[in-house]
Amino acid sequence: MNERQGLVCSVHPTGWGCTNREGSVVIPFIYLPSACCYSTSYYFSETGLALVAHPTDGWVYVDSGNRRFGKAETVDNNPDEMFGGYARFKAANAKIGYLRQESPRCDSRPI
Repeated sequence: MNERQGLVCSVHPTGWGCTNREGSVVIPFIYLPSACCYSTSYYFSETGLALVAHPTDGWVYVDSGNRRFGKAETVDNNPDEMFGGYARFKAANAKIGYLRQESPRCDSRPI
């Protein structure tokens, strides 16, 4: 799905990130490398969002421009799993919401 977003994503010594096809950094290489169970989290879904581990903020949802849409709710320090096509997240106003896997409602401003 990363190619659909026009991104080439990989892990560098400083962390995970993405460049565009021309090689310019779009998503800085700061995100923590994923654990084996969450390797697919570092790829953009059809919705245009990726779940990534920020070094100080924990699991967050970012779009292909590195804008944050919320923090993933966690269970035992791991992001809450999708259930029924939905994932829980916390918005900037501290309210809990749900992202829909197929087409999440990201009409609000990024955080």
